[in-house]
Amino acid sequence: YRLVNLLDRLLMVFEEFPDYVFHLDAQTICLEDYLEIRPESRGLLEKYIASGNLLVGPWYVQNDFFLTSGEATVRNLLIGTALAEEFGRCEYVGYAPDQFGLIGQLPQIFNGFGISSCIFGRGRQFHTRNQKGEFEQQRQQNEFYWDGPAGSRVLASYLSRWYNNAQRFSSDPERAFRFFRQAVKDLDVDSLTSQRLLMNGVDHLEAQEDLLQVAAALNDKLPEGETVRQSTLREYIENVRREVERRGLELATLSGEMRHGVSVNLLQGTLSAWTTLKRENVIAQSRLELLLEPFYVMLALHSGNNALYDQDQFRYLWKSLIKNHPHDSICGCSCDRVHEDNLNRFARIGDLSKRMLKGAFAELFARIDRSDMSPDEYLLSVFNPSPQVFSTVVPAKLYLPLDEDISALRICDPEGCEVAFTVERMCKRHLAVFPAINLPGKTPCNEVDILLEAEDLPSLGYRIYRVKPHLGTALSLSGPESVDGDNIMENDYLKVSINPAGQVTVINKASNVEYTDCISFIDEADIGHSYNFLPAPEDKIINFSELADIKVEPIMQSTTRDSVSVCYRCELPLEYNFEQRRRSGEIADFSLTAVYTLDRFSKRLDIRVMVNNASFEHRVRAIFKPGIVTDDSLASVPFGFMTRSSSEAHNGIRHNGDQPNSGIISVEDSKRGFAVYNEGLFEYEHLASGKIALTLLRSVRRITNNDYPDQEEFVAEAYEWEARAGGLPGTHCFRLAIRPGLATPSELETEFRSFLAPPCCGFDSADEKKFSSGRPCDQDTTLRELFFRILPPEEKGFEKEYSCIRITGDVVLSALKKAESGQGIVLRVYNPSSEVESDAILTLPSAVSKVVKTRLDEAVTGEQLELADGNASLYLEPGEIVTLLLS
Repeated sequence: YRLVNLLDRLLMVFEEFPDYVFHLDAQTICLEDYLEIRPESRGLLEKYIASGNLLVGPWYVQNDFFLTSGEATVRNLLIGTALAEEFGRCEYVGYAPDQFGLIGQLPQIFNGFGISSCIFGRGRQFHTRNQKGEFEQQRQQNEFYWDGPAGSRVLASYLSRWYNNAQRFSSDPERAFRFFRQAVKDLDVDSLTSQRLLMNGVDHLEAQEDLLQVAAALNDKLPEGETVRQSTLREYIENVRREVERRGLELATLSGEMRHGVSVNLLQGTLSAWTTLKRENVIAQSRLELLLEPFYVMLALHSGNNALYDQDQFRYLWKSLIKNHPHDSICGCSCDRVHEDNLNRFARIGDLSKRMLKGAFAELFARIDRSDMSPDEYLLSVFNPSPQVFSTVVPAKLYLPLDEDISALRICDPEGCEVAFTVERMCKRHLAVFPAINLPGKTPCNEVDILLEAEDLPSLGYRIYRVKPHLGTALSLSGPESVDGDNIMENDYLKVSINPAGQVTVINKASNVEYTDCISFIDEADIGHSYNFLPAPEDKIINFSELADIKVEPIMQSTTRDSVSVCYRCELPLEYNFEQRRRSGEIADFSLTAVYTLDRFSKRLDIRVMVNNASFEHRVRAIFKPGIVTDDSLASVPFGFMTRSSSEAHNGIRHNGDQPNSGIISVEDSKRGFAVYNEGLFEYEHLASGKIALTLLRSVRRITNNDYPDQEEFVAEAYEWEARAGGLPGTHCFRLAIRPGLATPSELETEFRSFLAPPCCGFDSADEKKFSSGRPCDQDTTLRELFFRILPPEEKGFEKEYSCIRITGDVVLSALKKAESGQGIVLRVYNPSSEVESDAILTLPSAVSKVVKTRLDEAVTGEQLELADGNASLYLEPGEIVTLLLS
């Protein structure tokens, strides 16, 4: 409603004042939103965008950079720039005014879209202690060079006086001039050049209609040589660039992430507010980036049918996902209705993604020749989205019709060798089918969940297993045996023991290093809000290992997988009483269950944590004890890793030492390494003791702080700034893993991506009609007929095992997708190490005859890679991102 009013009035301003300029926050999604209500105004928008009156792009939305993947930021710019150009013109300026810190790869990302500037508002506050020991902010010039990896650079301008430093001028010329002079004076101490950037407006506010008249009146009062005029960010930054070159000015050069400053500037609590949103986002991102796009590329390349990759569906999914990426959305610092919308959108994305995954397997199965199979056999397809060969345990779901009375199975690989599996669960359930050309139908089946031991899966490819009934392992469940003493889980890499007190000890068998009592869980009061965690004064931390009732029991015992559950039950204060300034005496039941799982081939111990929360104003964290005391931790960030200093994080400038990670936290010394993987838990703290604290859930029910606890008398928050759902009542599930042992950044990231998007399964019958028939139309029983769409034999050319692409070397696959032009495939890799260069070899399918480098925006640079027997060699500098177009 407010956006429509803003743009309606803005269009009238343009009509009255043809020279007026308005900057639409560098976003293009606003155009789509406005046209939902005013579709007839598209022509006017195109007119004023093309003329330069209305400035849009390069973003689709102003996303948070730490809480979304590097690939999502690239797609954001791909969508935003294309949409802006479609409307007539894109403003290629790196405007990021209000994100809660900037990632160190942003200069390289910007350069990949032809953007050589960055104008931003947070993350560049540096402090020193004065003689009294108090922190004082250092004065620094706004203009500087910001260097990223691989020679990338932007000319940066820091909005030290914020992006509303000239929010609105008085219509009174004298008052307007005094305000103008003060705004300029405030910038004088921070500016190296003669340019002064005054930002007229702020979030949600409409254009100041009389701004051109105000500027004319100000010019009348200015001394000779000074001018003020309505300008653009592009013109401002280019004027700065020219002046620097003309005068030979020495600008400071910075590198790394822009995440310096106090808590109220960085708003670091947004890393953990509404963790539900963040986990749902990582699930959706991973399914899109790491699974669906590579799967459909593999199908398109192997079949020679480019249309199998439905670019429109993928564009819809990406746009839907990025609509949840604005920083105040994914950060969890908006009102409840916004986040209810986010969750609903994630659900819709999940619905379509799952359907597309099912469709990918259907396309794969349709191209498999089954002429050598008996009609009573079944097919089990495993797709490996990783560009590396590896072994793993794959969960699979089988549907065996009850009328076939199948009591035993034999599963064989394409060579005819029998493959081990374990039955995890069985029940009788109807299988529903919804064919496109028959009525829906359903078949009563025995639904069997198995764990398949899949060895040496082909890289970025598939393997078809044959399921033969009545020839092998009996379909039966064997429950775990109760254990007196410690529960033991062991494979070739790890030995794990869990004692009756729930203490977990992990031994890395390769190095014989033992990690004793290496995980626990704690709770503490949080009197903060969506933006920042604040500990309650004199509050005691609750360690569940000491205060909870603990129950340890085995869940599964087999050669394929072992699982043990540890359940903590206790009572927590119901809430924090802000009037009495203490946690309430009223209590609520609380439970936390950690399920530890060790698979046969795994180098990690998987942990699934279920939290049943009925309390508020508190924070629950997992505490890992690696037994390695070091100041540095290595945390994954978009397109790389960041070394973070514990002492710097705890230097007193911020409320606490919480830091961001993108799913991997690692510490090591010369002999030992210990990494923690997680799915969407972005806030961690590396303590001086060497422990790693990972936030699972932060329950707060306010968006803002209203100066509590400093206010003398408590005043309840305004309804508009309450966010009751942010208390996160109910049951929450989190995925973690412990990965002991030394590893390179690329090894960690590659393993982690398989943790996020492991190989997945599809199931079908050798009889192509068995699970696709449905039921016939009953209008005339004498003409009842079922219809089928079965590919002709000449299109059934897929072999039983296939590898599409293999990558060797210390690089990480970031994207495998159809090019935005629709012509060719885009493959993107990056070197996650910030210190060591990398060589890689890409083994590509025979369908690829040409490989050229492009920018991130997919503009071809002209550099072509040599292909020798399907192999292409690639060199990457530390931190470099390389995008290739495969033709």
